[in-house]
Amino acid sequence: MKHLFQKIIFVLLLFSLATALFAQKILVVNTYNPSFPWASSFNLGLQQTAEKSAGKLELFFEDLDITRFSSEEDQQNFARYVTAKYENYPIEGIVGNSDHACAFIEKYLHFAETLPKAYYTSSLTRPSKNTLCLDFEYNETIPKTWNFMSNVQPKISSVFIVAGESLLTENVYNEFLKVVPSNIPIELYKDFTFQELKDKLSTLDRTTGVFFLPLTKDRNGTPAIPKKLLADLTQISSAPIYTSWETLSGTGCVGGEMLSAQKMAQELLAGLQQYIKTETFHTSYSISLPIVDWTAIEKYSLVKEAIPSDALILHKPVPFYITHAKAILILVNILLAAFIFILLTSSILIIRAYRKLRKTNEDLAEARKKAEELFLYDTLTGLFNRRGIEPRIEYELNRKKRFGGSVSLLMVDIDFFKHVNDTYGHDIGDNVLVKVSETLLDHRRSTDLVSRWGGEEFLILLADTEENRAILIAEKIRIACSNIRFSETNNITVSIGVAEVKQDESFESWFKRTDTALYTAKNSGRNKTVSASETCPLPSILVDSVGINKSV
Repeated sequence: MKHLFQKIIFVLLLFSLATALFAQKILVVNTYNPSFPWASSFNLGLQQTAEKSAGKLELFFEDLDITRFSSEEDQQNFARYVTAKYENYPIEGIVGNSDHACAFIEKYLHFAETLPKAYYTSSLTRPSKNTLCLDFEYNETIPKTWNFMSNVQPKISSVFIVAGESLLTENVYNEFLKVVPSNIPIELYKDFTFQELKDKLSTLDRTTGVFFLPLTKDRNGTPAIPKKLLADLTQISSAPIYTSWETLSGTGCVGGEMLSAQKMAQELLAGLQQYIKTETFHTSYSISLPIVDWTAIEKYSLVKEAIPSDALILHKPVPFYITHAKAILILVNILLAAFIFILLTSSILIIRAYRKLRKTNEDLAEARKKAEELFLYDTLTGLFNRRGIEPRIEYELNRKKRFGGSVSLLMVDIDFFKHVNDTYGHDIGDNVLVKVSETLLDHRRSTDLVSRWGGEEFLILLADTEENRAILIAEKIRIACSNIRFSETNNITVSIGVAEVKQDESFESWFKRTDTALYTAKNSGRNKTVSASETCPLPSILVDSVGINKSV
């Protein structure tokens, strides 16, 4: 019996490992932060599908976070990060959530051009053959919502539409005109303040059906969160309010046929998997479902029997028989405890397999960590690149703002480097860069950070260092560089700009002053160290021995 259980456990472990290796790998790019209601619900739909796949589907999530990082530079930086992370990873498909994410994928992720993609977007007018685009289906959702309204509210005498964003409002209004009988008037209420809207809703007849579209500001520009606004309106309105957006449910509105973020995500994923398997997409998709709030049905005395049988009902009282679930749970726990007791007899084999698997995972994590580190270092010199040193600079600036102290920058530039490249070739030029990098590292302090800023320029961050001390360090570096010997070319020299950051100064201003000092050094003969501050006292020993130029 013991050997039988050991064999069963071993087979299960082999199955788990094989499943992980052959799982489909899908990259998901969200427009917004995952804390946003739509993004959260969308991700939940994807995760539910992945859980049901029993390990056959592996999802990787990246967030564009467009509300905080919307500039062209932000998107380019994010694109470099995503490309470096996934370009050589066996991603089989991509899901894009909302317009900005889809546009970002199309514009920046060149490695994804041949991959199948599934988008929730309305902005991609001419998708490629391997791209699926789904959007709000007005011609299906609005007719179903009207059918629901007329069934649960059979005495409905008028329709009152609260206008939202202009294009969305126009499409919804036109669909209502198609399906609402001509004897039932439709009022499109727009160009209002929130107070005017509340006053209007409080005076409507109970036989009116109100349809709410998401809106974020009123006529005066007063901002509002759609879900919170709708929750306030349902407390005031004398008529039932309907909507077609899942993220607005649970606010006291009756409900309707709603665009579901979860279903949208699941349909996109299903279409993507279908294309990966057959190179064709499905022809029909269901991205909405009826959602009904039971408390709103009771509040307005609507017809409960008219609720669709497939509707998701919120806040419905729990049937009595479900209260016995506690006894069932106790029984399940007893059976589970017995099962665990049996498993413990094979614990040695399980522990050994787990340790081996953990070691494999640690090796994979270490390999991934090394790959990410390559993104932060210059491949030629081994120094930090811009991406590597910029977070350290930001940290030192924040530390100075909070605690005071001194921080200085050195900008080091190899004199006549272009002449070296043009005369001796790029191989010799690369050797010069490597030798200079080694010299900078040899003559820095343990707390100093050295980076290759670009081309023949190097940036050195000196924490807890005043400008006069930074000048001493710069001169030490300058002299050391002039003493480097090369067999292929003449000796080289460097020019150095020095600047200490001022209180509350931005990095851009600080860098500009350092760069200006550097170019003053180059324009005044090169092979010099120049300070950006005209008030910084110079050490007398340095003035007497090597002579430091000060920019005015």
